[in-house]
Amino acid sequence: MRKLLTITILLFTYTVGIAQPVFKVITPATPVPIGQPFTVQYIMDAAGAATFALPETHAFSFVNGPDEYVTGNNLINQVYTLVGRIEGKNILPAASIVIKGKTYYTTQNNIEILPVEGLSLKPAIPDSNGLSALLPGEDPYKKIKDHIEIKVEVNTRQCLVGQPVVATYKIYSDLSSESQIIKNPAFYGFAAVDIINLDKPVTTTETIKGKKVLVHTVRKVQLYPSQAGKYSIDPMEVLHRVTFSQSGVLHQTIKEGVTHDKPNNTKGIVYESRMASAPIVINVLPLPETNRPDTFTMAVGKFTLKATVTKTTLAKNETTQLNVELTGKGNIIQIAPPVIDWPESLEVFEPTIKDTINKEQTPLNGTRTFIYSFLSPQAGGITLPSIALTYFDADSNRYKTLHTQPIQITVDDKEFVAEKQELQQAGTVKAASRSTWLFATILLVLVIAIAVMFLSNKKEKKVIAKQKATAHLKTVDQFLAPATTVVHDEQQANSFYTLLRKGIYDYLAQYLQQPVSSTNKQNLQALLLQKNIKPAQVDKLFGIIQQCETGAFTTAALQNNKEQLLQETIDVLKAL
Repeated sequence: MRKLLTITILLFTYTVGIAQPVFKVITPATPVPIGQPFTVQYIMDAAGAATFALPETHAFSFVNGPDEYVTGNNLINQVYTLVGRIEGKNILPAASIVIKGKTYYTTQNNIEILPVEGLSLKPAIPDSNGLSALLPGEDPYKKIKDHIEIKVEVNTRQCLVGQPVVATYKIYSDLSSESQIIKNPAFYGFAAVDIINLDKPVTTTETIKGKKVLVHTVRKVQLYPSQAGKYSIDPMEVLHRVTFSQSGVLHQTIKEGVTHDKPNNTKGIVYESRMASAPIVINVLPLPETNRPDTFTMAVGKFTLKATVTKTTLAKNETTQLNVELTGKGNIIQIAPPVIDWPESLEVFEPTIKDTINKEQTPLNGTRTFIYSFLSPQAGGITLPSIALTYFDADSNRYKTLHTQPIQITVDDKEFVAEKQELQQAGTVKAASRSTWLFATILLVLVIAIAVMFLSNKKEKKVIAKQKATAHLKTVDQFLAPATTVVHDEQQANSFYTLLRKGIYDYLAQYLQQPVSSTNKQNLQALLLQKNIKPAQVDKLFGIIQQCETGAFTTAALQNNKEQLLQETIDVLKAL
């Protein structure tokens, strides 16, 4: 009885404004090659930022950071650049912050590190000069060095923060050989975007000093520096294998590093030689401090800004999206979401980012869209304020600020019945009637429980016993059955996320013995923590809910596996 009263009081207390601190981590959605830098983002309440420290792990090396951005609502986004050291699925441990004496944790994440892909280059150059044959006393290693070379070219050795440096790696050869990339360069201090990568090298023929030379462009990449300083573009290491004819090697001793080509042992001997391009230092100059506005988000280039909403007339608690589109050319992949002064009456979800970018142009050209889902629990007129974003125009050496137009939203007095609409979209009317019945049952249980507070202890025990008997009306599998039926149907991807989210909320309503559809996520997290659920488990559950909302309420393309997400949901709910 006292426990139920405590939960009821907590529900009221948190409803009037006490929110669970935000603390989460965003890791790469796809595997990362070993030695290639990647970013990890930590989004946290400003109150706990001073206590945050990057978790220690031997699987990853720290490169630089944090690059810190203010994301609004008193939140801070700290971005770290790491590089993988060990192949396979490696654990990024949970991080922690301390707010008002209480410790909060992120989830533990797996990051898959892939081995560096080898690149096999087989020049189809006729050996008209007899280069594949060694003359008596001729050094095969010197011959390889004289006829094969790897170079890196850059378009500039000095730039501003956010301006691109284009690095091109080429292998020049007039020997019939095979070359394999054994160390792909890691671009510390830069955000890298490939134009030409190892999986699709470009081969051309050039005439140099009267000789035909095959030129392999094995990698061409745009590099965007995030901080001022001197940064080195790493060498690329290559292993060359050249087969020389035995006819001219009658008395030559086989040296270390030479391997016999067993399948063709009578035709020649394979010599191996390792080469590397020269490192290049890039001097990155800082952006001017003078006249730098607070709305500057490290955007460098030329841009336009536009804001639109999916719907301007809503019902109460109906979700819609604000799309903020940044279009132009520059370091678009480094630009953080703009700070928005949201009206206090709105409930706003974390933004998702969608990029439509031409990676073959320098600087990058395209659109980055920040997608915010939001709803209003109150009726009336709402004004979404003008959004400001500042970029640095290197051509004019000035900061320029863009502004969107304010947007008017009308929220009707009628209530939006999300559950019914979502189920109708999935074509499960029968499930809708079961959901309505379950919601009414749980609501009735809550009303009875509150009324029992005023009855005698004897009656109280009977009601609680009855309540416990009806608390487990359905299993986790039953709640998630509608989502399970469409998990493999790609045509109903949005319906899957909608049904999975609904199943989670319905199960939590049963688990907490009270309706949760009108309770915001911060309050719901607090109620679960009061049930002694581990913070890491609560974080994992709400990470799943966030993915469901992204898939159901936005047009962002998710990289996750729906079947795996469903299984994770089942595991988390059953663990409760």
